[in-house]
Amino acid sequence: MRGGDRRFAFRLACRLGFPNVNQMLRTMSWHMFQEWKAFEDLEPFEDYRADMNAAHIVQVLVRDGRKLKDFILPFGDLTIPTAPKQTLEYQEAMIDAWIFGSNAAIAAKEKGIR
Repeated sequence: MRGGDRRFAFRLACRLGFPNVNQMLRTMSWHMFQEWKAFEDLEPFEDYRADMNAAHIVQVLVRDGRKLKDFILPFGDLTIPTAPKQTLEYQEAMIDAWIFGSNAAIAAKEKGIR
């Protein structure tokens, strides 16, 4: 197997969840391997040139006169949305509804069996 094919085999093994590349290759024909390779040419598995994409974004920001620090969230500034606190009455009502529904389902099942 040539170097490029072997490199692709490692990427394919990662994509398919095979920890052992040779084991993966034994499970597929050469034709299937070539089909995966052709598919990857059309639809890349991963963005293995993310550095170029990031550089392009930075270039656009700088060209527009903006500062990169204006777009970076510092640690600690991120607020995680939380659900409102539930009152005790609300929680009791939910438990009562669950118990009522469970009892009704059990009763219906017992009537159907007998």
